[in-house]
Amino acid sequence: MVGIGINAAFGAGLVIFQMKMEPNNFMKALIWLSGTIWGTNWTFVWALLPWLVVLIPLADL
Repeated sequence: MVGIGINAAFGAGLVIFQMKMEPNNFMKALIWLSGTIWGTNWTFVWALLPWLVVLIPLADL
C-alpha cells in the first residue's frame, strides 16, 4: 500500500511538472517517458548484449 501511495505522489508531481513546461519541451518529455526507440542505433544493442547473454540464463534458474 505504501508503494502505491508513493507512486501516486510521484505521478502527480510529474503531471504538475509537465503542465509548467513549454509545449515543445513537453512533447520531448512525453516521447522520452513513453520509451520510444526512434533515433537510436545499433551501438545501444551492442552495449546491452553482454548483459543479456549473462543475465538471461541466470533468470532461468
